[in-house]
Amino acid sequence: MRKTINCIPKFFIVIFFLILGQQSIEAQELKIDYFTQSQSDISASQFKRQDPNGEDCAMVKVQLASPNATFEGNVIGDVAYSKSVYNVYMSKGSRFLIVKLDGFLPIEISFKDYDISPLQSRRTYILKLIIERNDNDISEFKKKSIYIEPQIQLGGMTAFGASIGGYVNHLNVEAAYLMGLSESEEVFWNNTNNADAGSPVSYTYKPSFFGGKVGYAFYIGRPFRITPQVGVGVVSLSGTESQKSDNKLDAKNGYALNASASVKIDYLILPWLGVGISPEFALALSQSDLFKRVADVSSKVDGFAKGFNVRVGVYVTF
Repeated sequence: MRKTINCIPKFFIVIFFLILGQQSIEAQELKIDYFTQSQSDISASQFKRQDPNGEDCAMVKVQLASPNATFEGNVIGDVAYSKSVYNVYMSKGSRFLIVKLDGFLPIEISFKDYDISPLQSRRTYILKLIIERNDNDISEFKKKSIYIEPQIQLGGMTAFGASIGGYVNHLNVEAAYLMGLSESEEVFWNNTNNADAGSPVSYTYKPSFFGGKVGYAFYIGRPFRITPQVGVGVVSLSGTESQKSDNKLDAKNGYALNASASVKIDYLILPWLGVGISPEFALALSQSDLFKRVADVSSKVDGFAKGFNVRVGVYVTF
């Protein structure tokens, strides 16, 4: 009877691809490699520049493989850039330099942190800056190999449960248990083996799921992890007689074995706390006769066991 298509999974699939596209931007950071006074470079003496007080300037050669940096501090005149080096003239006595680069936080170099304070006239200094990929959040993902994740499933029938799993580098193993939060439509049964068995007996069913998955993780960017997964599981039906009858037919329990393919998307909020979403598609591999009969008349049971569902959870790592 159930032939309508649930639109909820389509929404989450769109969200997934938006997230995937966003992660093409890698996490990077501007860092100081070293800062020192050159004992052999006489550029500041050879190519002199004076400040407004008539004092000869110091020169800071900033090595940075990006042509769009700007500088703040006691900077005198224009800054020349050639072959990944900026020639920054600064007043005698300067104690700091601020470097700004689009896409990065400004970085301030305090000269006294490098045993240079203040700058001296006609002296040349070398400052090397590097653009470094920040893998801190990714490394946190890899260190924290065990997780517990309370989950809610949206789709054919809303369910609540939890998963427990772990990562060894890229390999993922996960086990999950879910219990349906509502019951199926009312299902009526007749005992066809006994014409005198009495009136039909009525049951409602609540499904549960237990299964496992394996996956392979891709650490795409800070702080996302995407893990395609495949799995198998058992959906069990537990029936409750909703209308008393003298019919002695027992139609309480059924099961289905299913296989699933999913994409687990994790976002790390803290080193030990994250949120996850898993769009999933499941197929029934085998079904008991009772399960098949119930699924034929109950859209909730049918949707719980197969088709598109989405799991959303909050997890803690150990």
